[in-house]
Amino acid sequence: MYKTPNQTNIYKRKVNGFHFSAANTFEHELKKFELGFELLKTGCKFLMEAERTKKDGNGKRRIVDLVQLCPHIEWEVETDWRRALRFKGDGLVRVVKVGWSESDLKKYLGKVKG
Repeated sequence: MYKTPNQTNIYKRKVNGFHFSAANTFEHELKKFELGFELLKTGCKFLMEAERTKKDGNGKRRIVDLVQLCPHIEWEVETDWRRALRFKGDGLVRVVKVGWSESDLKKYLGKVKG
């Protein structure tokens, strides 16, 4: 289950609603829009900027960039390969790489596969 970040469970995210964060780069938010728009065209439902109601292994609730509901996949847009490493081993999360150089991609793959 997901909810609006930093709110009680009463505040739920609207399905197929576009939500953006000024804390992210324009390229990051544009990619989220593109992903959501593609899902809309296929008839698949999604949530944007939704917070997991369950805590992770570190005792934190995570805000997900885009949650695809059919099938259930969490999409995380990352402009920094180091930040993308936090999803290593999480089979539910797909990382979307934005603005990575070939060198960045090699570093990321070396850490993920290593």
